[in-house]
Amino acid sequence: MRYAALCCYFGQWPSHFRFWLRSCSYNPQIRFILVSDIPVDGYDLPENVQLVRQSFADVKKRIARTFPEITVSVDRPYKLCDFKTAYGRIFNDLFEGCDYWGFYDIDTVWGDILKFVPANEDCHLTKIFPCGHLCFVRNAEPWNNVFRLINEVAGTPCRNNMSGRKVVTWQECFSSPESHYYDEEGGLEPLFESKEGTEGKEGGERKDSVEKIDGKERTGLVQIYADVTFDNILPPWRFDHFLSINFPEKSHNLVYSYDCGHLYRHYLRGLHPCREEISYLHASKRSFTVSATDTSRFIIYPNKVAEYRDWTILGLLIHGRVRRLRNLVRRIGRRIRIIKDF
Repeated sequence: MRYAALCCYFGQWPSHFRFWLRSCSYNPQIRFILVSDIPVDGYDLPENVQLVRQSFADVKKRIARTFPEITVSVDRPYKLCDFKTAYGRIFNDLFEGCDYWGFYDIDTVWGDILKFVPANEDCHLTKIFPCGHLCFVRNAEPWNNVFRLINEVAGTPCRNNMSGRKVVTWQECFSSPESHYYDEEGGLEPLFESKEGTEGKEGGERKDSVEKIDGKERTGLVQIYADVTFDNILPPWRFDHFLSINFPEKSHNLVYSYDCGHLYRHYLRGLHPCREEISYLHASKRSFTVSATDTSRFIIYPNKVAEYRDWTILGLLIHGRVRRLRNLVRRIGRRIRIIKDF
């Protein structure tokens, strides 16, 4: 099974970049394509990390050539999130020969990703993982042009935090400077929810779809793996400590450990320390200071990547605690900046 996922990244590498690269190396079945013009001097890129040298201006030109029928709007790198749904077409040359194409974010640390994906030797899964920070889509028609299918649900309500907004067509999304979160609740989520049956996200009945494999059309069922086996952490301006969006009940004194390709969440249930393996961590827009030297074994605190250690109740109480005063000061500071900008 050949998986590939792509990220366009510009600016400067995150502080934990060495640790991110190492976590990629423990997932050799996945090719991580990194489109960037940032120098990589001093970093060891694993064999499964493919660096494609392109600037943001180069990517904008590539997108414009891909969609000559509209005037695309890509005025800032963050807008590329909307175009993730079209990476299968925009970067089709980089996904050639892959069974799955996809996209990811770099504010992540990967665990043993495919350990959590059900057996899929026959490529029966159409989409793997639910969110924009990691997602794989079958590399076959019509799914490698999945952005076009979103027009099927245009005008329907968006999901989750986008209440009151409606899904727009791909033409409107790609030509608008506004972010429409097309890779998640503003596009892909409503689309695949419309194609799911009533028996759950994995293993239930699905609506028929027609796809093209090796030039031949095949009618089949749309099957999706959307289990939340990862932690998606709220950004630091919301909470200085780790708070998992999907598992708030597992966020008490939450920290993480990484051990040679395996990623674990550690938290307290009452005074009982718990450890659970997860597929990956998405620490949204969070910067870390780094004191660890071993990229194969380390600890991830809310603000720091540190040397590996075994966890005790006392350690979790100290390092994963809620910093209420710091949270309050951070929120006040953010409000002051917003008022000044206004």
